[in-house]
Amino acid sequence: MKSLQLMPGIKPMGEGQSSFMVRGGSPDQNLIILDNVPIYYINHLGGFVSVFNTDALKNVKMYKGAFPAQYGGRLSSITVITTKDGNMNEKHSSLTLGLVSSKLMLEGPLKKDTLSYFISGRRFMYDLLTRPITYLTNDKEQMGYTFYDLNAKLNYKPDNKNRFYWSFYSGHDKMLTKRKINKDEKSLMKNKGRWGNLTSAFRWNHLYGKNLFSNMSLYYMQYTYNSNFKYAYQDDEGKMQANSDFESGISDIALKTDFEYYPVTNLNLTFGTRHISHTYTPNNYNYSQPVHDLEQNSSVSFNHSQKSNAFENAVYLEADYSPFNPITFNLGYRMGTFTTEEKTYISHEPRVILNTNIPDLLSVKASYAEMSQYVHLLSYFSSGIPADLWMPSTESVPPQNSQIYSVGLYKDFIGHGLEFSVEGYYKEMNHLIDYKPGYNIFNSDETWTESIEKGGEGISKGVEFLLKRKTGRLTGWVSYTLSRTTRQFDNLNNGKPYPYMYDATHDISIVGNYKLKKQLTISATWSYLTGRAITLPNEYYDTPAIRMQNEEYTFGMNRNQDAFPAVNYNRIASSYEEKNAVRMNPYHQLDISLTYRTHKKNSDRVLNLGVYNLYNRQNAVYYYTGSKEEVDEMGNPTGASEGTVYQISMFPIIPSISYSWIW
Repeated sequence: MKSLQLMPGIKPMGEGQSSFMVRGGSPDQNLIILDNVPIYYINHLGGFVSVFNTDALKNVKMYKGAFPAQYGGRLSSITVITTKDGNMNEKHSSLTLGLVSSKLMLEGPLKKDTLSYFISGRRFMYDLLTRPITYLTNDKEQMGYTFYDLNAKLNYKPDNKNRFYWSFYSGHDKMLTKRKINKDEKSLMKNKGRWGNLTSAFRWNHLYGKNLFSNMSLYYMQYTYNSNFKYAYQDDEGKMQANSDFESGISDIALKTDFEYYPVTNLNLTFGTRHISHTYTPNNYNYSQPVHDLEQNSSVSFNHSQKSNAFENAVYLEADYSPFNPITFNLGYRMGTFTTEEKTYISHEPRVILNTNIPDLLSVKASYAEMSQYVHLLSYFSSGIPADLWMPSTESVPPQNSQIYSVGLYKDFIGHGLEFSVEGYYKEMNHLIDYKPGYNIFNSDETWTESIEKGGEGISKGVEFLLKRKTGRLTGWVSYTLSRTTRQFDNLNNGKPYPYMYDATHDISIVGNYKLKKQLTISATWSYLTGRAITLPNEYYDTPAIRMQNEEYTFGMNRNQDAFPAVNYNRIASSYEEKNAVRMNPYHQLDISLTYRTHKKNSDRVLNLGVYNLYNRQNAVYYYTGSKEEVDEMGNPTGASEGTVYQISMFPIIPSISYSWIW
């Protein structure tokens, strides 16, 4: 995921994030497929680590413009990830110990040339230290966070015409905070969360003859987010307890069929079907608070539940045809249906790709594609609230769709090991959604369809440049993207288009790998990105908030004081500039690593030393506004204050080390 973000047209969602935007699209418009199964959540550690364990990966391929007809359901990109099949002849293993995570990989034959296995696991290690340390040093308060990934695959080849695969993935993040509120009273607060993916897939490859091949898959996928908060209090007068649960998620059961047919030498036909049953749980929230004291028993409870089912079907046909050298056409058509409880949507998605290869000169590629997306992601950024809420299309919320045009020139300098490409694109997006301004998921009785702005439109356009060196002691690439992305909603920004929050005019990445010696390699990446577009208020006013203070409930005072009115002030934003009219400071950063590899009999040892953010750039994660007290020339407070903007940064210079043993 980090490597992809260094390619042209692909931007990180934020510092340390594995999620990304492709050609002006939002993160949910990228389809990530792991062993034929879509993955809805790709981050660990708040985005600092991706859910894909590199020890398990066989190959990765991304499409960001010329989409094959077999892929659909997203507007911006398709990333196809395949895990290792398992070696059918020899056993191989590796063990890696690192500051961030440790991992173990095992593969080999169960029956030589017929049946093999592959298994790889990874775990974040810090919680094994933080939980006991915080318990001992912070008044028995426990704080812990961890994540894990588990990949497994069985590969069975009974004969030369059939091959069967079973693949499994489970990866989750877990967070726990547990502490006593007051040592003298029996009070306890516990907050825990768990979120991640679970997939299981069965695949059958069959060769009918030298001209016809099939690939059939049956899979189950589940993404869930669970958050639980408990509070318990007890003294001589009674006890009180509160419990809240939040759940959001999506699960799929699907059957996929793909066929490849070669009727003649210069024609390749691909066709197939998709059948998917979706179950959406966008927002389930339960709250209960039974209260028991000496005089009465009472309780307060609240339940908010949403759940829906949908069925998605698709059929596609694609033809690769080369009438004569050097011309190649790819013509594709995909028709999809999406059925909810209220409505059925039908989408028609044509795709056209033209390739022209002029020997010893250059290649030209032009493409057009229409894409539809039936699922919507609402990202709610608030402490304690899950960021990813997946919502289906409904009668009032139609599917998103896009039209993408692109054309590119590609040149190989074979004698120098260089590749150069320049590609331009133009993308239109329709039926986009976003939260209404000021919406709070816990302070509203509205359904999710009532809480959003609908009918949004987006336009993204840009030019991408890439220069890559593939051979020699020095390898790497330089990429640059010049782009602009806007959004427009009738009820936002007075109906005028505004910059998308992740719009970045300039995006530069430089990647280099230099082999100092046979065993020693140094690598470095530097990236620069125009600051994100945000909205900040330009005026405030203060309103008095009068509250009573007494012996039991004091605000900013010690107990045992007489009750008296306390006057505080609520600062309220009164007006805003145009939406996303302010730019954050530009993002730039340098990362380096040193890898030393040694080979001994039957094994390899790899030591990796790295530094993230080498020159300690304080990149902004978000801004917030406040007031700063004014002083006179002598430094004395004047009683007046002025508004100011503060920047929050998260990731300073971070060293890392890992040691791998491969045998």
